[in-house]
Amino acid sequence: TSGEYELHSKVDAGSLSAILPDPRAYSLRPGAVPSSILVVPLRTRRELLGVMTLIHAESGREFEAPDVVIAQKLTYLMALAIDHGRLHADVARQADELRRKERELVALNRELEDRVTQRTAQLREAVGSLDTFSRTVAHDLRAPLRAVSGFADALDEESGGGTLPPEGRGFISRIREGCRRMDTFIQDLLTYSQAGQSEISLVPLDLGKVVADAETRVEADLQARQARVVVQPGLPWVLRSGGRLVEAVANLLS
Repeated sequence: TSGEYELHSKVDAGSLSAILPDPRAYSLRPGAVPSSILVVPLRTRRELLGVMTLIHAESGREFEAPDVVIAQKLTYLMALAIDHGRLHADVARQADELRRKERELVALNRELEDRVTQRTAQLREAVGSLDTFSRTVAHDLRAPLRAVSGFADALDEESGGGTLPPEGRGFISRIREGCRRMDTFIQDLLTYSQAGQSEISLVPLDLGKVVADAETRVEADLQARQARVVVQPGLPWVLRSGGRLVEAVANLLS
C-alpha cells in the first residue's frame, strides 16, 4: 500500500486477486462472495506498520465514507498500541541494561574498596616497619656519637690548664659542632620518617641566613680548596618544613 487507504466499493470474485494478490492478507469462508473491500494502513508518526483489510461478503453491503473514518480511527488506535508496546519493550530492555550495569558498578566499587583497604593496611604496616627501623638506626648512630662527644668534653676538661694550643681547642670546638650537627641530622631523619603520619607545617626562613649558616659549616672545606662563596644580597624568604635546608645548601657548597 502507498500509505493511504484504498476503498473498492464494488468488487466481485474475479477482481479479488487483482486487488489483493497476496492470499495471506485475507481469509474468506468457503463460498463467500466479496462485495466491497477497504484497505487501511496501520501507521505511526515514524513508520508504516502494516495494513488492515476489511471485506464485505454475502451481505452485498458496500463500504462508504463513514466506514473509512471508523476504520482509520481503529487502525490509529491499533498502531498507537503497537508503538507503545514497542516503546515499553525498549524501556524495559534499557532498564534491565541499567540494572545490570549498576550491579557491575556496585561490584567494581566493592572490589575497589577491598583493594584500598588492603593497600592501606599494607602501607600502615610498611610505615610502622620504617618507623621501627628509623628509631633503631637513630639509636645505633647516637651511641658512638655520644662517645665522640664525651671524649671531646673529657679532653677539653683535661686541658683546662691551657696545655692545648689554640689550634687544638679549635679542633675540639669543631668536634663538638660536628657532633651537634650529626645529632640534629639524626633527629631530622626521625622526623622525616614520621612525616607521613603527621601534618606538614611550613614556616618562613631567611634564605640569606641559610646560606651563611651553610657556609660556616663547610668553612674548613672551603679553605682547604681555597674556594670563596659569593652571595648576592637581597635573597628572598622561603617556606620550609623541618631543619634540613641548611644541610642541603651545605651539601651543595661542599
